[in-house]
Amino acid sequence: MIAAPFSVGAVVAPQLYLFMLGMMVAEFLLLCTVTPVNAAFLSCVADDIRSHSMAMATLAIHLLGDMWSPYIYGAIADATGSQIYALYFLTGWLGWTLLFWGLAAIYENRRSRAPSPRLAVSVYSQPE
Repeated sequence: MIAAPFSVGAVVAPQLYLFMLGMMVAEFLLLCTVTPVNAAFLSCVADDIRSHSMAMATLAIHLLGDMWSPYIYGAIADATGSQIYALYFLTGWLGWTLLFWGLAAIYENRRSRAPSPRLAVSVYSQPE
């Protein structure tokens, strides 16, 4: 979420050094999410299939994300005749990630506060 303003600022920056600085900060902040995401992938599966989990996660990330971005960028730049519109579009695409990260955080926050049905049954039930 913090990376989005730096990315937008870089795209609209009037000087090259401001563009480079904004993109450097945005990329750094985006890459800071890699370790927590990988930890989440690893904590969701059994120990014996963690390597397969990481392999499938990496494959999904490449198939759904960075595999298509050069083609989309090129198509927009060719269609509009300007690379700036392609940069605007790809920077705006961060909005989806903000939305989904935010929804996931809200869902997990609510889920973690709700009492677990198994815990409630095992704690409050009387042996027969």
